[in-house]
Amino acid sequence: MENQKLSHRRDVVLSIIWMVIALILMGAVMYIDQQYKILETLAQRLLVF
Repeated sequence: MENQKLSHRRDVVLSIIWMVIALILMGAVMYIDQQYKILETLAQRLLVF
């Protein structure tokens, strides 16, 4: 009985860790995308001048 509780808790912890990793990855992708857009607009402005 104890062993089942422990494995269930471990599964919960693992799923939480995966959710956190997924959120961090999504945030990083969005951040990089934002930075890339800024760089793109800067490049376009430089090309205009």
